[in-house]
Amino acid sequence: MIVLIGVLLIVFLENISMICLKKYGTNNEIGYLTVGIVGYIIISLILMKIITHDRFADVSILWSAISILSAIIAGRIFFDEKFDYQDIAIALVIIISITALHHRRLTIK
Repeated sequence: MIVLIGVLLIVFLENISMICLKKYGTNNEIGYLTVGIVGYIIISLILMKIITHDRFADVSILWSAISILSAIIAGRIFFDEKFDYQDIAIALVIIISITALHHRRLTIK
């Protein structure tokens, strides 16, 4: 459970950091750059802690999958990016992958 909470926190911070960095890229306000960089430093610190609690591959897969889903959603909410059928198909495959990973982890432990 600590890994899932850590990964969710990482993804949340990652989205905030990416949004700030994108905004910095369009208007050059140093505050956005600062928040983006600090966010990634905090992500690194959290990642160092959670990879000691689970397999590196499992943490990486979970982070990547949840990050892709949240990036699709954040892009739509914050930047009015459009969804298409490929985005929906990718999201469904990710949800299935996370479910399979979780099931595999339950059977191993």
